Amino acid sequence: MAVVQLVMRVLKENHMENIYVSHAYFILQFVFVSLLFKELIPNLRFRMLSKYLLIGIPIIVSILFVFDPKAFWNFYIPEIIMCSIPLIGYIIYYLFISLEVKKSVWILVSIGLFVYLISSLLVYVGGNYLINNDTESGYIGQLWLVNNFIYLGYQVLITVEWYKNFRRKEVVL
Repeated sequence: MAVVQLVMRVLKENHMENIYVSHAYFILQFVFVSLLFKELIPNLRFRMLSKYLLIGIPIIVSILFVFDPKAFWNFYIPEIIMCSIPLIGYIIYYLFISLEVKKSVWILVSIGLFVYLISSLLVYVGGNYLINNDTESGYIGQLWLVNNFIYLGYQVLITVEWYKNFRRKEVVL
């Protein structure tokens, strides 16, 4: 994801169009988070469903771009929704089954990702509206700033989760 953000930044600094790079971000986010939850959730039905969605959604999004090539140069709302809603469902299911376990890992990451996906879904839908309809106000920059702060909060939760559950613990002799 950092590579996608770096590419977008370089393109922006060189005054080049960069919105099309967001498609790689959404698809890669969908693939990697789907693979994570496919490993975290032991339910066989869930694993089968996630495998079908993991294959199906990128194919459907690609087909939609073939039929509407102009969408490639905008935030494509169907793509954003198709890549975000299943992830939100995975997170809700994981949090629900984690209630039964005394010590669960990935809870903070899941909560942070849930908040980030819900808010970024709204930010991208609002951003798409502002890009297409409101060129005069400075709201678009404020919208991306809000998204950046939410993403930063998500990164903080990842760091806390790592510190609590995955860091190498010192062995005291």
